[in-house]
Amino acid sequence: MPAEPSAHIDRSPAVVKTALSGIARATLDASAVLLGFFISFQIRELIVPGTLARASVEPIAKYAEGGIFIALLTVLVFWQMGLYQRRGSVLNLWELRTALKGMLIVSALFVAAIFMYGKSEYSRMVVSGTMVLSTLLVVVFRRIAAAFVQRGQLSGRTGTRVLIYGCGGTGRMLMKKIVESPQLGCRVVGFLDDATPIGRLVACRVSQTTAQPFAAPVLGRGWQWERIVRESAANELLISCAISAERRLEILEFARERGLRVGIVPHLDDQRVDDVYVEDLSAIPVLRPGFSARESRQLYFAAKRVFDIAMASVLMVITSPVWLVAAILIALESPGPVLFAQERVGKGGRRFRLLKFRSMWSDTNPYAYSPEGDVDPRITHSGRILRTLGFDELPQLINVLKGEMSLVGPRPEMPFIVDGYTAHQRLRLEARPGITGLWQISPDRHAAIHENLEYDLYYIRHQSLALDALILLETMFFTAGLAIKAIQRLNRGSVGQKAAIDAPRAGTFLLVALDQRRRTGAIPENWARLVPAVCTGVQHLPVRVLVAPDNVADFDDLLRNTMREGNAEYELYTGQAALYALVRNATLVITDLQHVVRWSKRVGVGVFAIDEKGVHFTAGKGEAPEALPILTAMLAPALSIEPEVAARNGSESAGAYTVPVTGTAIAS
Repeated sequence: MPAEPSAHIDRSPAVVKTALSGIARATLDASAVLLGFFISFQIRELIVPGTLARASVEPIAKYAEGGIFIALLTVLVFWQMGLYQRRGSVLNLWELRTALKGMLIVSALFVAAIFMYGKSEYSRMVVSGTMVLSTLLVVVFRRIAAAFVQRGQLSGRTGTRVLIYGCGGTGRMLMKKIVESPQLGCRVVGFLDDATPIGRLVACRVSQTTAQPFAAPVLGRGWQWERIVRESAANELLISCAISAERRLEILEFARERGLRVGIVPHLDDQRVDDVYVEDLSAIPVLRPGFSARESRQLYFAAKRVFDIAMASVLMVITSPVWLVAAILIALESPGPVLFAQERVGKGGRRFRLLKFRSMWSDTNPYAYSPEGDVDPRITHSGRILRTLGFDELPQLINVLKGEMSLVGPRPEMPFIVDGYTAHQRLRLEARPGITGLWQISPDRHAAIHENLEYDLYYIRHQSLALDALILLETMFFTAGLAIKAIQRLNRGSVGQKAAIDAPRAGTFLLVALDQRRRTGAIPENWARLVPAVCTGVQHLPVRVLVAPDNVADFDDLLRNTMREGNAEYELYTGQAALYALVRNATLVITDLQHVVRWSKRVGVGVFAIDEKGVHFTAGKGEAPEALPILTAMLAPALSIEPEVAARNGSESAGAYTVPVTGTAIAS
């Protein structure tokens, strides 16, 4: 633990760092503009013959005056537009949009100044080239600087120390947004949470091209907030979950006395936090639920359709050699059609056939889970190349021309996934699906689309031609970086991607639901032996442990030394309805509760039932997970069962029958 800071948290260093950060970014922007001016002038010198250039263009010494003026004007406009303040947005689109808008204003002001002060002899080629190159370099310089700042924050060397109260969906989203927005100048040092085991690491992806995720530990419980704030030397506390009014008042009083910054995420019952916005009503903040995009914007949709047709046609012509080479490679390597068609769900729930270049063997199940790495045996050699470079998506330009898709929009999903959507998730069907979009270029592309709904909701609410153009520009940067990383990965080999394939799929977990009632004050032996063994031994499935609120402290003690290596989380018992929902969504269940055994058999989930006679395994309807042999071998020593019997009976993994595992059982 870090040393305990003084009673008063000194916030002045953060203020100084904010000012220095603004000065550094202003210097970077000015340097980008000056470099753009210099390159533009040199291009003019190379294109125009020397004698003509000397006769019609002033020397660079006189041009330097204009270059310095543009640089200072850029800094002034950017400062006025808030580009030197700490502000985050979805994939930093606000920064990109504001920077582009600022450069347009700078260009207009500079052209006006040229005519006002009689500098009409300036070459139009130099002036226009400076504006274009400066805009490009400002964006590139800011992205490079953000990458360096983010690296320092993720390593713990820089950034305001932030503690998050609650590591549920909202708390994890907060951490993700902080990680994605290095210009905020923050880094997450840990969490407070009442359900997740202490020491458990909460992780999020940094980018699609970075294999190592960022992770922060659960440092303590909510009632320990004051001690954890001191020990973690946190400068800021963000409250992401509902807490009692008494505790909130305690935290705010502490913040006023000690200089701790506090932020409270607004909630409207079960409304998603990214679906709530704050409206200023005569200086009174009012929370309102998010709005959908059903309002009429016919002009935008008409312009978007014209743009889609024009751009798709141009792109098909430009990429036609790629189509020809891809078709030849696919046909030579494996029999079957060159194009792969799969049913997807589009705008308004309408189904259509999405097209791709076939990158897998023709006998592959078209509706199986998508490959999570290039070493998947279903992928052909030519398919690996196409997927690495993103060329397998090119035939979707046909879907765009047919009006089934757009260049920019939410990614379409398969019908069986959409059938399980909630009413809120179905909001993403209000926009025409796209080849690229916010989710497609986000660090969360490797997760399920509907589990990262904030990207699609943001796009649906803010649809505009400007946003579409920004996403296409970001896609260009993203694709270039992804291609470079992919080529490097191919050169090094694909060993590192094996872990991605072995990672558990979203929505699968092992539920451990043991009897929480106690006959004595001692911890039951089932808990003591079974829970730590399962949490540390099962790596193919996430583990969720049912915990009664009164028993959280005991489970913390049981798992204190194992949770960093394991992959378990707590599920607080709130009633039978919630427990039944957990059973329905589980992949496997370990339980000594007879009603949970009955539920598991009813819904077709594999269950290890513990009773006084031993352990009985009943296979579920689905395919047995890779963790099943590990579990059967693990249950033997954990519950004093004959190992050879456990291994033999545990290998029976299909069907819907019961296999008794004899041996000595331990009472709850």
